[in-house]
Amino acid sequence: MGTLKEPNHPRTPVPWYAVTALSRVVQTAMRARNSDEPAARTRTSVVRRARVTTDIRYGDLHPNSYLDVYRADAAASRSRPTVVVVHGGGFIAGRKSEKDPHAGADSASFALGHGPVLDAGYNVVCIDYGLAPHVPYPTPVIQLGQAVTFLCEHATEIGLDMGRVILSGLSAGGQVVGQYANVQTNPGYATRLGLRPTLDPGHLAAVMFDSTPFDLRPGARTQTPSWRNDLLFGLSLRTYFGLDPARIVEASVTDHVTAAFPAAFITDGNSGTFPHQASALATRLAELGVRHELVLYPRSDAELGHGFMAQPSAWTDDYNRRKLTFLAEVARLDTF
Repeated sequence: MGTLKEPNHPRTPVPWYAVTALSRVVQTAMRARNSDEPAARTRTSVVRRARVTTDIRYGDLHPNSYLDVYRADAAASRSRPTVVVVHGGGFIAGRKSEKDPHAGADSASFALGHGPVLDAGYNVVCIDYGLAPHVPYPTPVIQLGQAVTFLCEHATEIGLDMGRVILSGLSAGGQVVGQYANVQTNPGYATRLGLRPTLDPGHLAAVMFDSTPFDLRPGARTQTPSWRNDLLFGLSLRTYFGLDPARIVEASVTDHVTAAFPAAFITDGNSGTFPHQASALATRLAELGVRHELVLYPRSDAELGHGFMAQPSAWTDDYNRRKLTFLAEVARLDTF
């Protein structure tokens, strides 16, 4: 792990009240919310052959403990791997229904790019979780565990195969997914955090990371920097993790992966985002003998920003093709 940088501590720490005040301004502008009530009543519909059930409560200890289930067809089926999606938003914003065509958007993708996964025959679950600063670190990791436990307990009732689980996260959601995967596969790390694994590592088929910050020690500095992104990412990190450098080291995904880490599909853009961190994680996984695929497109071909895979383009099409090929190899998708 020699390629990882040491912590970068600002000479003049930003006061906590200023961090929280700014984050609340951003949340208001983005209409982000914490609530113990669902966005709408639970309902089920069939859209484009998929059976969609929205706003299912998976827990009652933290805000935003709701999830949506997308079954690849309307018939009950437990033979399809389950993709659990954790949305991005810098830990302070975002929601599970972003870019969901079933919510009215005219798009072939939902949950930041997982429409093609559903169309290919996988079942998909999108979860909400509490937002900082009201909901502190590491509550979203705990909520992901609660959601997985709920899905395992109700798998037969819902019609899901929780013996083949794929976790997927974009940006902050990827960090939550990576930390959760470390808890499931690194017993010493789980003990250190005081968190209990909630999924048999043998049932965790793969993880997928889109534009994820894996090493939080350099702060929010992106490669090929974007001042706007660096400012927002810096605010997000401080809001969620606080100002304790030890917590940043604790939460950095790359530092804690082991040879038991699941197969990983790792993707990022090349401008104002974290491709250098994606490469560092891939290098570490290669050292450990963990199966993985790293997809980074050169900037000389196209300038691709943070979360580019959520926007339609030839590069997004190629990304989806490579992702589905990877999943078919690691998750044994049964055909219709």
